[in-house]
This record gives sequence, C-alpha cells and structure tokens, in this order.
Amino acid sequence: MSERSPFNKIISVNLIVLLAYAIAIKLFATLSGGGEEQMTYVILIGLASGAHVLLDLLVALILALAGKRDASLGFLASAPLVLLIGAGVCFGGAAVDLSGVRSR
Repeated sequence: MSERSPFNKIISVNLIVLLAYAIAIKLFATLSGGGEEQMTYVILIGLASGAHVLLDLLVALILALAGKRDASLGFLASAPLVLLIGAGVCFGGAAVDLSGVRSR
C-alpha cells in the first residue's frame, strides 16, 4: 500500500475553515446592526485571517520539528493561500449587502 500525502487535504480543510468563518463573521456583522457593518466585517475577518495564518505557521513549525515533513509542508503552503484569499474575502465580503439597505 502506498501512503498518501496529506498535503491536499490540509490545504482543502484550511480553505473550508476560512469560508466557514467568513460566512459566520458576515452574518454576525449584519445581525449586530449599526451603520458600520462593513467596517466591522473587514476588521473581524482581517483579525481572524491573521490568526489563522499564524496558527498555520505555528503548526507547520511544530510538525517540522516532529519530523512530519509532508504535513508540515501542507500547513506551510496553506498559510500564504489563507493570507491571499483572506485579503480578497475581507474586502470583497464588505461589498456584499445582506441587509438590503445601503446607506451612504
């Protein structure tokens, strides 16, 4: 039996987690009310994405020290992907209006 690399699975799980908390934060920002829901969303998703990237790098370091090279590379590769996609989600999600009322 050949042992499969966890590389693709780790990246997929990281991107699914990013999608899940982006949706949750958008709903939270919309339901919290106030006139600054876009700014609330941008700040919260920026902080969450930054924490996600730091966690990915920390897990990659721990796995590298433990000798699990493939898993470490999976987390190391997903860190810049989460940072890049998280930045797009951050500003793109702020443009989505779920409340139906846009005040300028």
